[in-house]
Amino acid sequence: MPGPRPDSIINSGIVDVTDATGLYVALPTEAIFFGLFLISKLLEKETALDDREQRAARAAAIAANGGGPPPSNAGKAGPGRKSPA
Repeated sequence: MPGPRPDSIINSGIVDVTDATGLYVALPTEAIFFGLFLISKLLEKETALDDREQRAARAAAIAANGGGPPPSNAGKAGPGRKSPA
């Protein structure tokens, strides 16, 4: 049989919480921050996975391109301009 729940102790009158208004603010605030902490840990794992996928995709693109750097005039010819080559 599990032990008493914290809310049953407060509701039974064993613990006097009439002047503990900070408790009513602190408990929900702690729960919110704990939830944000859990979400950040989940996102931390997802971003690490995304970083690995991006590095693999970049390495595959470089290997498919022949492994060399992009041409020096890449991106310099804008709309309406002719490429110097």
